[in-house]
Order: sequence, then structure tokens, then C-alpha cells
Amino acid sequence: RWRRQWRRGAAPPPLTEVGRVQARALQQRAQTLKPDLVVVSPLARATQTALLAFSHLLEPATADSRVHFLAHEGCHEIAGVHTCDRRRCLSELRREFPMVDYDSASVQEEDPFWSETVREPLPQLAQRGYEFLLWIRSRPERDIVVASHFAWLFTLSSAVLHCDDASLKAGFLTGEMRSIIVRFEDVPEASAKRARTD
Repeated sequence: RWRRQWRRGAAPPPLTEVGRVQARALQQRAQTLKPDLVVVSPLARATQTALLAFSHLLEPATADSRVHFLAHEGCHEIAGVHTCDRRRCLSELRREFPMVDYDSASVQEEDPFWSETVREPLPQLAQRGYEFLLWIRSRPERDIVVASHFAWLFTLSSAVLHCDDASLKAGFLTGEMRSIIVRFEDVPEASAKRARTD
């Protein structure tokens, strides 16, 4: 049904009932994690997934133990053409998700990646993922949850990260949660140039 609406300008979809069930199914595993920060794609379905899966972090025992939920455009799904991948305007998102911080990462009122005629090129998506990881690297938190989307995660794991485990490069299932350790290494520029030219 949604595919028929893509070209007719339908609003971006919220989670379906199946999606809500899948998000709730993550709760038991999510409760075993102790994140310092939860970063969400500003597309409603990823935000809803994170809020449902990590609902226990929204009402902590003390205000000091509350985990920050922050939206970041860097983990927005591949964009353009398909209206299901178009973000709602910021004012709508703020009304629906008042517990999410849209200011710290400067989320704009309108979707900056949206085009009715051009699908975001994969190299551009990979660059956006790389820049997102640089932002993650600059954060003081060590344990960070990222709630994003299939194409963004697949591109990140295939084109940006060096994965020692080949299974991490496999596509993500809907509602899947993976725990990974990201290690940042500075590469001398001369080595980086050699690596690109060999």
C-alpha cells in the first residue's frame, strides 16, 4: 500500500503496528544496555523505534540518571524521491516527540536532503555517515545507541567502517539491534594516500 503512495506526496509514515511490536520486542535486550546517549534519525519511524525500545530510559529513578535522546540529520535514511524517506517538518516533530533534543545537532525546520526528483547518491550517503562518525567521535559519551535505517546502516557498515566480522556488513533486518564497538584510529596522511592509490 505504501509504495502506491510514494509518488503521490503522502506524508512520511509512522511505525505500523508490526513496527511497534518489533520495537517493543527489543525492550528486554535494550534494558541490558547502559547507554550514555541515544541518537535517533529525525525520521519519525526511527525515533519511535528508539523511544519504544528504550522507554525505560525516559523515566529514570532520578533526574540525574535520565539518558539524553538527541536527533541528528547525519543518520537520516537515504533521501529523495520516495516520500517515505522524507522527514516531517521540525515543528511537527517537536510536538510529537517533546522528549527528543532537536537543538544540539541543529536539526533544521525542513528536510535538508529531500528532493522530489533526485535520489541521494550512495557516495553522498557514505560521506554523511563518515561525518556522523566524526561527530560521534567528538562526543564525551562512550556508550551510544544509534537508531537509524536500513540503507544508512548498510552503507555505513559497507563503505565507511572497516569491519573485522564480515557478518556486520550484512543488511539489517527491520527492527534488528546490533551491538558493535567502534574504534577510531588516526591514519597518517601519507599512509592514507598510499592506501587509496594501491
